Amino acid sequence: MNNNFLNQPKIKRITEIILKAVPFFVIVWAVYFANKNKFLQDDAFITFRYSENFVNGFGIVFNIGEYLEGYTNFLWMLFVSLGILFKQAPENFSIQLGLFFYSGSLLVWYRIAKLLFKSNTFHIVGFLFILGFNYSFSSYATGGLETSLITFLISVTAYLTLRTYDQPKFSALSLIFLSFTLSLLFLTRMDAGLVAIATGIFLLFKVRNQGRELFRFLFLISFPFAIIVGLWFLWKLKYYGHIFPNTFNAKVGGNNTDSLLAGIEYFHLFFSIYSLGPFLILGIILAFYKSNFKAYSFLGYLGSLVGLTSLYIIWVGGDFMEFRFMTPILPPIILALFLIYREQARPNLLIASILIATSVSSYYFRLQDRFFLEPISNFSGMETTRMLEKHLKSPFENWSSIGKKFAEYFGNSQVRLAVTAAGAIPYYSKLYTLDMLGLMDSNVRNPDKFLTNERLKSGHKRFSKVSYLKEKKINLVISHPIINLTNDFVDQFPVEAYVISSRMPNLKMKREVVLREFFPHISDEEMQSIQSFKLLWIPINESIKVLTIYLNPSEDIDRKIAENNWELIQL
Repeated sequence: MNNNFLNQPKIKRITEIILKAVPFFVIVWAVYFANKNKFLQDDAFITFRYSENFVNGFGIVFNIGEYLEGYTNFLWMLFVSLGILFKQAPENFSIQLGLFFYSGSLLVWYRIAKLLFKSNTFHIVGFLFILGFNYSFSSYATGGLETSLITFLISVTAYLTLRTYDQPKFSALSLIFLSFTLSLLFLTRMDAGLVAIATGIFLLFKVRNQGRELFRFLFLISFPFAIIVGLWFLWKLKYYGHIFPNTFNAKVGGNNTDSLLAGIEYFHLFFSIYSLGPFLILGIILAFYKSNFKAYSFLGYLGSLVGLTSLYIIWVGGDFMEFRFMTPILPPIILALFLIYREQARPNLLIASILIATSVSSYYFRLQDRFFLEPISNFSGMETTRMLEKHLKSPFENWSSIGKKFAEYFGNSQVRLAVTAAGAIPYYSKLYTLDMLGLMDSNVRNPDKFLTNERLKSGHKRFSKVSYLKEKKINLVISHPIINLTNDFVDQFPVEAYVISSRMPNLKMKREVVLREFFPHISDEEMQSIQSFKLLWIPINESIKVLTIYLNPSEDIDRKIAENNWELIQL
């Protein structure tokens, strides 16, 4: 008997097992790759500070005693608080939590792809690989913010919507679970309510003419959401006095044309950097003219979800953080393109093309971000993930070290700070801190206390006046930290100091120059009202020091100046 003939079923079985296992190997590799790309950004420390104050019994506040919602990620803040409660450092816990939700997102999108592509392993694996290898999608598995949680909840929403839509009659349990997921999504970030709108409208079309079934659907999809979100709103009104977070007041407004341009550029950068633009245009053309899709299909749901979210992103002017808003909608974009391409004459060629193009582009962008100081130039001031991380760790900024050193110098004192980098410095220092951009300040819309520059990027449109800092009894103004080398380091290592100094700002110690450095949008009137002020260089370690304006006197600061012979300059 022919042994080859006997071995054929066994070989076929092994081949089937390998093909089934490949998607899971891709997911495991993607999580490993995300861990390699992990980073932490300054804005995450705002949430960490709220969470820490909450766990320590001071309330969900930024400054103790000031009840103000300066965060936009309630559910994520609670998760971080849970980690702190169990003695987990939020810096590490947020990274691990992000990777956990990232893994969940990939698994859920695998299930969606499996339902849509059946046994087509090439389509499933190609879809997962594009997601896992995308540098921005991979990096934002971490970062310390809620992006990974948002992505996971949108993934679960898409999966539940697909399963619910395929049912001959919507089951009560499916609709309740979907409503619960949408409420969690809304509690994580309020602008994610657009996903709830897209989901509700999509499912509504299926039962729009069914009378009793329509009312049943509306009740089951709305009731759990209304109860959970309604109770949250009532709590916010009682606790903070407002439904919308203070960041809404700080970010909304400005020149609409500039915001639209920034938002359009945000999309342009994303689709050009990852070479997705031509494939998207081709996909839209094919979807409208050369595909045979049923009306209100799942492709329509993906399109409405992406479309509504995209319009919102453009309206708010994009974001200064590298493609953070694009991460949750990347899977629907890629999946929609795959669904369109599989209906064409040569689907594998189209899918292979997008796979190769996006992978090469992503790899090139990753190299740029890791080896070049400023890998992209843009009107909206967007920073890549490595640029964001360097604020905390770079020897030329070192915001984490500044916060820790200020805690060492002024811990348990009444010293008050004013910063624009309102994350790591306030978190580590534990000192009262005024956010000069107004995200954590209830007076941000008051023109007597904050200046407005309509052309600045989102979240940076307002800037506190000097008079307001004096009113708030701020002692040290750090603003956007200015770092330089200590005199001792320059004396001991002149050659090294010369090389390092070439990468540090050379600030001329003149009154107007310094004031405009600390207060970039200071008015001429306020400039003239400031007769004189003091500059104070505060050492951070043996090699670097940070420049501050010593605004209001403090016995604690005066004592440190006398003890350590800190450099004090009168201007």
